[in-house]
Amino acid sequence: MDYEVRRVILRDAQGATMPAEFQLWEEEPGLDEVRLDLVFGDRSLSAGSPDGYFHAMVKIRKALEPEGLRPVCYGACENVFPSPMACSMGSGEQAYRLTLGQPARSQDLVSVFDADGTVVPVSADVQAAFHEKWLASLGTSRTR
Repeated sequence: MDYEVRRVILRDAQGATMPAEFQLWEEEPGLDEVRLDLVFGDRSLSAGSPDGYFHAMVKIRKALEPEGLRPVCYGACENVFPSPMACSMGSGEQAYRLTLGQPARSQDLVSVFDADGTVVPVSADVQAAFHEKWLASLGTSRTR
């Protein structure tokens, strides 16, 4: 089975960077989840998720956090989060750049593996907290 490669940069707490790549594995017959591998240096981390690549990336990011490592990509930005439909339709490879008080729009969709000069990676917990704050800013919450 083949995989797709998305090149990224990992940044440590001191700002040093190193090249890395995400390897994207589609669902295998009989499995209801995607697999994502992060390969950097002589190391590799893997995670799967039935909710797509974004959620697999969150698992990998949480494994990297104790070492102070973060991928520099939209998937690690504070204000980027996928909708349930984005997860199911495109294997969670796209997510929305969110603005407090504004609903997500199709023009706000980005690939979680891409980056530009505005990308500032944060911890997975900070990202999840922003998503909850965004939902509240719309008068919505996950518990409703």
